[in-house]
Amino acid sequence: MTGRFVFASPRTAGRDCLGNVTERLAALNLMTLHWCSGILFADPDAIAFVECRAPCVVLGTVFRRSDNRQVVETLPGLGNAVAESGGQHLIDHYWGGYVALFANSRSPRGFALRDPSAHVPLYRWSCGDYDLYFNDFALACRAAGIVPPIDWPAIAHRLRFPQLRIEATGLCGIEEIMPGCRVSFEDGARRLLWSPWTFASRPFDNAVPSDVLATELETVLDQCATTWRDIYGSVQLELSGGLDSSILAACLAGRESTLHCVTYATESEEGDERRYSRAVCDFLGLPLSEHVVRSSLLDPTARLDVPRPRPGGFVALAGLDRLLGDTAVAAGAEAIVSGAGGDNVFCGITTVGPVIDALRLAGVGEAWRAARNVADLCDTTIGDVARHIWRLARRGKAHPLWPPTDETLSETALVPCIGHPWLEAPPDALPGKRAHIAGLMRILPYLDGYDRGQRVPIVAPLMAQPVLEFCLRVPSFRWIEAGRNRSLARLAFAHRLPSIVIDRRTKGGLRTLFMPAYERHREELKDLLCDGRLADAGLIDRNAMRTYLAAPLSPARPDYLRAFEIADVELWVRDIERLASGSGAI
Repeated sequence: MTGRFVFASPRTAGRDCLGNVTERLAALNLMTLHWCSGILFADPDAIAFVECRAPCVVLGTVFRRSDNRQVVETLPGLGNAVAESGGQHLIDHYWGGYVALFANSRSPRGFALRDPSAHVPLYRWSCGDYDLYFNDFALACRAAGIVPPIDWPAIAHRLRFPQLRIEATGLCGIEEIMPGCRVSFEDGARRLLWSPWTFASRPFDNAVPSDVLATELETVLDQCATTWRDIYGSVQLELSGGLDSSILAACLAGRESTLHCVTYATESEEGDERRYSRAVCDFLGLPLSEHVVRSSLLDPTARLDVPRPRPGGFVALAGLDRLLGDTAVAAGAEAIVSGAGGDNVFCGITTVGPVIDALRLAGVGEAWRAARNVADLCDTTIGDVARHIWRLARRGKAHPLWPPTDETLSETALVPCIGHPWLEAPPDALPGKRAHIAGLMRILPYLDGYDRGQRVPIVAPLMAQPVLEFCLRVPSFRWIEAGRNRSLARLAFAHRLPSIVIDRRTKGGLRTLFMPAYERHREELKDLLCDGRLADAGLIDRNAMRTYLAAPLSPARPDYLRAFEIADVELWVRDIERLASGSGAI
């Protein structure tokens, strides 16, 4: 993430109501900018550029599309173009990780715009006489002088739809501004300036050969990865040995800045992918640090380190998170590069949607090839694929794209799905692309979910806007050619990575870490979840939870993941209430 910032915007004209905000933040080493009707408080490194005449302020990191150069000062006419276009000029001609504040003659109170890649968080907090727009929860609480109460209906939604990121955060009055969305300071109205459907609805012609698409994808990935890397002197790449992080290693190798790779392994073979990471580093001539992680490092009942405006933090992985953060700090890394989002961006889906997409876009012959590819990918038969297509056709649009997860929840928690602006598909949307975009949304909670990002900025080049836009235009059935997932990405880097990585079909897992940690803390989890705040609020069925936690573990049923998921929410609620009572420090 970028440096901290909070913008205080009065509900009515004048800044008279902001005196207390200014006083509360006076002791912090923040830049103060009186902008339009409000006041911006920011760490010095948070501001990319300021254009007072437009007016326009951009926080974070911005690159020009024309040459991928970082914008470190206002270019002639840029601020005015951003303001007068209502932010669309920034979306169309720039990319990066940013939040933009701007105003124009039609809307002098102004707007905030969050870039599509979700690299920089943006929240809006209604505080009576004024609103706060911020990326750092602790700073916002300092500015407001309070910690807001729990929004229990939002918590119920979080429990029932755990990976669906919606505007409601879990705190009363605080909402997240979604990636690609613009919000008005006047009335809080939202408008989506960037939608994945804009690109998914304009697929590349099926006549374009795969090798041509692969070359174009390689170019886009190279440009975005190296553009991010070149603004830092030293970078740590988290190299799992999977395809996605290995592609980033290939993109970043040979640059002038220092690149160091780090990987970790469990004590069991299932979670040990070091042979793949070593093969990549040997092939590219990169240094590699290795860590063997034991299950004792995981504690799913530990307290959160960093206060957040919504449940998250992934407490079960906090020990591993600290280890990776410590490694980055010890190596002097100015940024951590992560392969987060690769499966999602490269359309790593296992549904029959691509078959229907192929039929509608390219005809029966392509649909038959897609059906064979789905069968190979999922290790099943053409007959089974046909049965799934028939079920999908019978279900039609009545089938929920985001199914609920209701285990152990009470009737009170069975709230309806609120949805997300990216789910608002056109009437003729293809099912494969629906699944692709739903997959993109599932990565959003993880981009800012780890505490090491508070110590060293985390960059996810695979989520860069140009990469998203290119991959969304690739028809879903082109991603599974030859029965391999992410096939276009494999083809693009086949000449730049060892075959052991390009051809692998398996994935490592953390089951051998999670299962012992779950068994070790099972009784603590029972106390935490059966007698906790979620149960007191009527969102947990205590008897169902006791039965759930008493069931024997099976590798085929990862029940422990759901328990960890609910524990994250319980611990977050307790942390917020502790802060609100004054017994915790912001």
